[in-house]
Amino acid sequence: MDWLATEIGKLSLLGIYGLIAGAAGSLLSGYIFPKWLQKQKSELEVEAEQLRFKLKRQELMFERELKAAEDFFRLYDKILGLPRVPDADWSEGQLIIAEKFYGLESQLTKFLNKHEVAISERSSKSLASARHIANQGSFDVAQETSEGEYEPGQYPGQIVQKAVDEFWERIEEARKQIREDLSNGSLANPSKS
Repeated sequence: MDWLATEIGKLSLLGIYGLIAGAAGSLLSGYIFPKWLQKQKSELEVEAEQLRFKLKRQELMFERELKAAEDFFRLYDKILGLPRVPDADWSEGQLIIAEKFYGLESQLTKFLNKHEVAISERSSKSLASARHIANQGSFDVAQETSEGEYEPGQYPGQIVQKAVDEFWERIEEARKQIREDLSNGSLANPSKS
């Protein structure tokens, strides 16, 4: 009989442990787990809202970046325009750009004022440099010509030719960078300096 009493005692103890485990499980599933789950849910909701805000901001910035690129390529096409003569060479291009220096400086200033926040720092630096070259070049052209236009058959001197070449190099740098930024998603990968 001692054996039976010992077994009943063991079963009673096991029942008490089961009761405690059931109570703990009930406490966990009825109170602690829902609180933890609610906390996790609210943290995920906050994170989702932050991601929605970030995505919306990126969409808006991409629209600005795209508009800046469109305006830049419009300006880029105007720089040389259509050739004045068939089979024009670079000296003809230099003449066209030299005569436009004053207006190009103004157009680049307007472009940068409007779009500088939407283009990469590298593009901005190239265009600011081109603007500076155009500004100085307009004075050099004025010294070589009467009222900023060359006479038929007259081409820019070496100083103006060098300015035109440097100007065009900066414009090309900006063109390549803007294309690269659009292709690579510059907003996801901030500009390289």
